[in-house]
Amino acid sequence: MRSVTIPFSFRTMLSLLTAVMLLLPVAAQAGDPKPLGVIDSERIVQEYGAAKDAQTQYQKFLQDLEQDIADREKDLQRLTEEIESQRMLLGEDALRLKMTEFEDMKSDYFSARASKPVRRTSTRPRSNPSSTR
Repeated sequence: MRSVTIPFSFRTMLSLLTAVMLLLPVAAQAGDPKPLGVIDSERIVQEYGAAKDAQTQYQKFLQDLEQDIADREKDLQRLTEEIESQRMLLGEDALRLKMTEFEDMKSDYFSARASKPVRRTSTRPRSNPSSTR
């Protein structure tokens, strides 16, 4: 078995180990950044004109999207009632065509609902009760 020579003496290794142990708490504190400031997004929306305009446009977009979803829901309800009332009168092919139309409309409706963003009532971030002590 070959012996390996270590260029450091025991005293040098002990000194390096002590220095590392002393510097670890300092390095740990440096890794935990403290906030430098707070951004009040509510104030920005209230006082900055472009933010107000953007907020108004976003609210309009949400209203239009909600109206579109409500219209699709009414169309689905109308088609459902139409299929039920004409089920006995329609031929097999016509009924299959209506059912296919219904399934397509239903798919579009659920896709529109899934793409709808969640509406927040405030721009202020929500506090997490579990994080407070």
